[in-house]
Amino acid sequence: MKYFIFFSIISACTFTTATPVVVEPVDSDQCPEACTKLRDLKCEEGQSLPDGTSCEDFCRHSQEMGHALQPACIINRVHSCDDMFDLETTCLGFTDVK
Repeated sequence: MKYFIFFSIISACTFTTATPVVVEPVDSDQCPEACTKLRDLKCEEGQSLPDGTSCEDFCRHSQEMGHALQPACIINRVHSCDDMFDLETTCLGFTDVK
C-alpha cells in the first residue's frame, strides 16, 4: 500500500527541465595573444597546467565548453596579474572583440 501511495504521488508530479544556457564565445581565436600577454606579465594563468596542457589549449577548450574566459578582455584590460583576480569587474561591460 505504501508503494502505491508513493507512486501515486510521483505520477501526479509534473517534471520540467530547465533550458540550458549556451554560451558561444566569439573571441576564442584570441586565446594565444591573451596567453602571451599573461606570460609577459609573469602571471601564473599564462603557464601550462601541471598535466602539460598549454594556456592556449586550456583557453580554447574552455571556450568551446561554454566557459567564457574573455581573452579579448584580457588582451585589452588586464595590466597586471592582480587584474586577473577580479575579471568580472575588470571585464564588466567589455565588448570590444576583434
